Formats: sequence, C-alpha cells, structure tokens
Amino acid sequence: MYDFSEIKHFYSSFLGRLFIIIVALIFVLATTLVAMHYQNHLAKVDEKIKAHSEFIMDSSVTQLEQHLVVFTMAERFLSELKQPYSQQALAQISRETFANFPRYLNISYFKLTNNQQLTALHTTRKISDKPATNLSELGIKQVIQSNKLLFSIPYYEANDGSLRMAISYLSQLSNAQPPLLMVAEINLNSQYNPWRYNILDKGMEILVTQKPSIKDQYWSLYHTAPQSLHGDLSNAYNQPMPPAFVAYVNKSIKKATGRTVDKYLQSDGVAIYTNRTQGIANVRVGISYNTHFNTFIAVRVPLKTIYNEVSNFASWIGAFGLLTIVATFFITRHLYRLDLGYKNKLYQQANFDKLTKLANRYFFDNTLVNEQIHNQGRYTLLCIDLDNFKLINDRFGRHTGDKTLQLIAERIAQSCPSNALPVRTGGDEFFVILQTVDRSISSSLARNILNAIEQSMMLDNLQLSITASIGIYHADEHIDPQTAEIYAEIAMFEAKKLKNRYCFFDKGLAEQLHQRVDIETELKHAIENKELYLTYSRKFALRTAQLRVLKFCCAGTIESSA
Repeated sequence: MYDFSEIKHFYSSFLGRLFIIIVALIFVLATTLVAMHYQNHLAKVDEKIKAHSEFIMDSSVTQLEQHLVVFTMAERFLSELKQPYSQQALAQISRETFANFPRYLNISYFKLTNNQQLTALHTTRKISDKPATNLSELGIKQVIQSNKLLFSIPYYEANDGSLRMAISYLSQLSNAQPPLLMVAEINLNSQYNPWRYNILDKGMEILVTQKPSIKDQYWSLYHTAPQSLHGDLSNAYNQPMPPAFVAYVNKSIKKATGRTVDKYLQSDGVAIYTNRTQGIANVRVGISYNTHFNTFIAVRVPLKTIYNEVSNFASWIGAFGLLTIVATFFITRHLYRLDLGYKNKLYQQANFDKLTKLANRYFFDNTLVNEQIHNQGRYTLLCIDLDNFKLINDRFGRHTGDKTLQLIAERIAQSCPSNALPVRTGGDEFFVILQTVDRSISSSLARNILNAIEQSMMLDNLQLSITASIGIYHADEHIDPQTAEIYAEIAMFEAKKLKNRYCFFDKGLAEQLHQRVDIETELKHAIENKELYLTYSRKFALRTAQLRVLKFCCAGTIESSA
C-alpha cells in the first residue's frame, strides 16, 4: 500500500519536482527521437519509391518498345499486301510476326471507321466469341493516335482465371482506306507483363494508369493490390478510379509540380507525396509519367506499413523511457526518503530530548510563542520538579538516575490528554502545556501526574519511590511566555515546601519572592560594601559570675523597601 500523503509531499519537494522535470525531458526526448526516426524512415521509403519507380519505368519502356517493334513489323508486311485484305493473308502475317512471340494470346484485325466503329477482318479467337464492334468494347479509354501503342482496360478470363489486357496499334497505311487496328492480348499475370516487378519491398504496390480521353476519368491498366482502391477484386478494372482519389492526386501533384495530372510531363520526374483520400487506404506514393506510351506508373507504400515500423521503434523507445522513468522514480524517491530521514533526524535532535524523547527547551519556547499568538495566550502551564532526585543520582549513580528520568517522562506523557504537551526543559524539571484555562481540568491533570510519579518502580533490581511538586499557572494574553514560565516555577517552589503536592500561582507568591530576592540582593551589596559589622554579647551566672553564653551578631544599616 502506498502512502498517498508521502507521494503528495514527495511531488511538492525539490526531488519530486526534479523527477517531474526528468519525466518531461524523457518525454520530449522520446518524442523527438520518434519524430526524427519517422522523418529518416520516410526519407528512406521515398528513396526506395523513387528507385523502384524509375526502374519499373525503364523496364516497362524497354518491353513496350519490343511490342512496338512487333506491330511495326506487322505494319510493314501489311503495306506489301493488296487491299482488301484476305483472312489468309492476315493469318500469314500473324504467323510471321506475332506467332514468334509466345507472349501473345489472341491476335485480331479491325477496320476503324470515322464514327469509331470497328469491322472485324480476322481474329485468332474462338468462333463462338463475338468480335468487338467499337473501341469501347475493346476497353480503350484513351485518345486514339496512329503509330502508337494503345492499352485496353484489363479483364479477367473466366476459363483460366488470367488477367488479360489488349495492346492495340492503329496503322494508317493509306489515306484512301480506313485505318487498320491490330490488337494483341497478353496475360498480365505472366512474365510478359511489361510492368511486372518481382522484387518489390513488402507492402509496396504498383499502379499503372493512362491519360484518358475523358478528363479526370482514370482507369487502371495494372495494379498489384486493386482491393486498396476498389475494395472488390471483381470490380477492380471495370470502373474508373474514385473521384475523391483523382481529386486528391490532382491536388497533390499540383502542389509538387505546379501542374495537374492531365498536364503532367515526363521531365517532372518522380513526384512523391502522401495520399490521404478519405475512405481509401492512405499511402505514400511516387508517380512518374512516360510521354511516348502515355502511361503513369505509381509506386505506393501504405502508410500503415510505415507507421507499423515507426510504432515498433516507438515501442522500444517507450519501453526504454518507461524503464528510465520507473528507475528515476525509485532513485529520486529513495533520495527523498534519505533526505526526509536526515531532516527528521535533525528535527528530532533540535526539538526533542535525547534521553526521554519528550519535547525539549527549544520546542517548548516555540510552542509557548505559538500559543501566545494563535490561542490568544490562553493556556495553562504546569511546572513539574522531582523531589530529592539528587539523592538518587548521588546514591545509585547517574545511570540509574537517567533510567528514572526516562520512566518518569513516560508516566508524565501517559497521564497527559491529547491537548497537552509534555516537555523536559533540563535536569529533573518538566513542563506540561495544556490548551485550556479550566482550573478543574488542570487540577485533575496535576493529580494524575502526581499519582503516576509516586508509584514505586523497579530499576536494576532496585525498588525506588519518588515524588514531585507541581506549580500551575493559567496564562492570559497579557503575560509573555517567559513570565508565564517564571510564575509556574514560583508556584512549584511553593508546592515544594510540603512536597508531593501541586499549587496554583497567585500574586502573593510573586510578591514574597520579590521581597526575598530584594533582601538577598541588598545583603550581597552590603557585604561587598562592608556595611555590616560583627557584635557579640555575654551572659554571666549571678551566683558564680561564670560566663554562661557568648552570642555573636551581624549588624549594620541597610536602606531597603523590604
């Protein structure tokens, strides 16, 4: 069980305040270390994001250029054919170009009319599959341009569960003829995915998008964790990105580069920012753009991953800080208790008698002053003096005398009520300060003390009996503490004439004492001034004339009011 009063005094002490300051410094230091670690870790994450983003961009460009070479070869072969193209000729071109690259799953050829309608010329798809009739059915969401790769929105193939994407190429071989659209499908789950990257750090994501034909309507081309944006995996590629997400990206990119996403340039490099779109998992993201292929590549790291690492560090710092605080608490509290014990020891030495453990003269004087100030001087003072105590010291030694004083002090303390303070002022003299001026209470207390003291005692196989004399004075606000002490002693001296009794002070006792003091003082001066002389008288027997009595007297003239 903790002593809450001790804890209260501890925190109000210098060491308690020092402990609080140390705790505050530890908290500030721990917070600073965690903040610094967060900034350092975030900088490392940004470096990795930038490195991965640049590598993925370079790698994907290399692979997409290979696709472009294949389509360019097919375009050259097509230019050598006469129109209209036969299915046999188109199949032959497919075998001579696309078939040499096992990455392609299906090859299709379409004529594109002015109203964006498609006419199928040839396909390697199953006959049961209905060919696309427009660009929307092909999943092309970007602006159509000749001699450039076009990317369709991926879809899941139910037969094998693969994620497929169509790569298209629009060839304008003749101004007189409609352009020809060549379409080749690849499996994004295979090694032929141009954006596939197998050495991502744990938690990292890749998101590939393209500039759309409709402003702010972005569609995913490839995403390693589509659930983070769309929730349901089945809806990952058949709907555009959430408007709130696009708006936040626009805002962040504009803040980083001064341009919105639709005006982003390849020369802007990798723009790194934190995406905190409400309702979507927050991420640290680095985005880059390739002008030739019109694609954005974003490398994303969930903030949860970053926070988890920082929280682990914070946990270690917190545990170390907590241990330091606990250790500091016990050390400072131990020092506080040592200091408190030392102060208590000094207090005991300064205010209490070493032999009897009662309050001493210093404490007695301070208490009288406090009673005079706070209790308007209304208190009772009992002066206790042991009768013939010197005989015990002379006969049995000081050791027995000290034990006797200890026992007497204990009896006096036991006789005192809660509103009385027993004090040993020195030798065999004791005082009791009683916080009342009720004569009956002070009389009862004096009798109890006398009865307790006169009880016989056994000390070192010695049976001793001793009595005491008590003087009682009821103080008021007009009497200073020193005078009150004197009056109590005067009453004690009066009680000592008969011993083992108590006596109340009155003014007559004070006047007698003053007269006695005056006479003693004047006699002393008379002796010093040789004002006294010796006389004698003789008495003789009448019958025998013998000297019977010789009487000496000291005489003189003393002017005295006594």
